[in-house]
Amino acid sequence: MTITKQSKYLMKRTVTPNGNASGRSVPTAGPWVFNAVPKGHGWEGRKRGMIQIPEADRQRQIAHLGLSTTLKHALTFNNFHILGQLDGMSYRDIAQLKRCGPRCLKELKSLVGQLHPQAGMVDPSPEPVGPVVRIPELARAFKLADLPISHRLERVLTLAGYKTMGDVDGVPIAQLYDMESCGRKCVNELLDLAQRAGDGEFSPRTDLNASALWQDMAMVVDTSIRAFSPRNRSLLWHRIHGIAGVPPPLERLGHHFGVSTERARQIVQECLLKIRRSAGPRLVEALRVFKLQQPFQKHAVLKTPNNGSKSLSYEHLLYDRIFTALVSDFPVD
Repeated sequence: MTITKQSKYLMKRTVTPNGNASGRSVPTAGPWVFNAVPKGHGWEGRKRGMIQIPEADRQRQIAHLGLSTTLKHALTFNNFHILGQLDGMSYRDIAQLKRCGPRCLKELKSLVGQLHPQAGMVDPSPEPVGPVVRIPELARAFKLADLPISHRLERVLTLAGYKTMGDVDGVPIAQLYDMESCGRKCVNELLDLAQRAGDGEFSPRTDLNASALWQDMAMVVDTSIRAFSPRNRSLLWHRIHGIAGVPPPLERLGHHFGVSTERARQIVQECLLKIRRSAGPRLVEALRVFKLQQPFQKHAVLKTPNNGSKSLSYEHLLYDRIFTALVSDFPVD
């Protein structure tokens, strides 16, 4: 038997009967891990979901099928050049290939279904084998771009075609491990994020008036700033607040902290981005309320409460200007 490059890769990426991929340890317990090993699946059900390409279409070039750029690149990257190379493979095996995410699978299933009424897989929706990620209902609409996740996890999920937490619901953990640059830390971070979302940490507050909402969001900003390094915290304060409420130019600020003007600007932008994503949709919705209540004007200061802010670490002006900076780049539907 001739072993091609992709068959070697699939042999290395085989999912074992217990749902583990490549012998790595997979979380099997936890509030957001669901162990799904249904009857009739596992090794006995590996032949279910097989791709069947009609004989007349097996020599067709993948590059000439009018596929999306994502699917075409995913297949050619894994050395699939004609449709006949896909014949006999399962969609589960295709999902384990690099650069092949849910959107690619959906498009591939549609393509195979159009070739012949019987060309699709025997079971169009086979149940996953092994533990899968479960996202609570209230968090499935949350956008990944609004959540406090690491750059690595965001890159892994974005390359796989995921945009919301709901897209990750039901994904086998073994499949996550098979994604490029996705290891134990990324999987544990995703499961922790799902648990925090299920606890309501990122859910928007609809029970607060304008003053209480300002206070609640100021506490969120305060917590985020305390997590910054002393240098970044001081640089952000000088750039947003400044001495006597007058921020210095970036050039002078960079010289004071021993960095270039561009690096000083980048640090401020990075801090503002972390603040915006610190509370997820909870802060995003509050920013939407702030902008709808008072349209953004350059150097405008949002109205703040006169009392009840004794626990804040900074003057109200700092929070006002941070909210103004965040609102200025925030789209309103």
